[in-house]
Amino acid sequence: MLGAIGMKRGLFIILMGAIFFSLITGCSDPVTRHKVLTTFFDGVPELPTLDKLCKEKVDEVCTPHLDALCPDYEAKIQKAKEEAELAQKKKELKRSVHPPFGQKNCRGCHVFAGTVGFVAPKRKLCFVCHKNFIKGRNVHGPVAVGDCLACHLPHDSKYTSLLRRERSKICQKCHKERRIAENMHRQVIAHKMACVDCHDPHSGNAHYFLK
Repeated sequence: MLGAIGMKRGLFIILMGAIFFSLITGCSDPVTRHKVLTTFFDGVPELPTLDKLCKEKVDEVCTPHLDALCPDYEAKIQKAKEEAELAQKKKELKRSVHPPFGQKNCRGCHVFAGTVGFVAPKRKLCFVCHKNFIKGRNVHGPVAVGDCLACHLPHDSKYTSLLRRERSKICQKCHKERRIAENMHRQVIAHKMACVDCHDPHSGNAHYFLK
């Protein structure tokens, strides 16, 4: 009698083992496998978040369980894509663009038939449009000789006002000398102020182009 019961228990255990093994090996995705394991065992490690699973194993996880587990996965992917495109557009919009270049009016500055290539000599080119630009008896050196390109790019720039460098760093391109009132300048820089907050970069009547 006891032998028969033991045999039945043995067969039952073998049968259950076979079923369990077939379920584990037959599970085509980690979600189903995890469900089977947690049904029979305690302490099974938790699955990663669905977002992470969907990104890493979209065919295994999201496709068979799309409705139940990831109903908004495609929407999330589309939203992320749109947000990335919007961020890129905003980044592009932050670029400063010279109006003639932005309007594709190349002939506003260039003459393609001539040997010089510009509508005016290079040092006078910017003043064709920017008339009465110099105001004041003191004139910044590059402005005085018409070397606008020392600080500005002619077409577009990732910095404001077509600058070659950040607004707070453009003056350091040439001015490497020790500053007068150096301690004051350190404090000004520490407060995130730029040179052009106090000095006019082009011309002025005050000494040192002070505003």
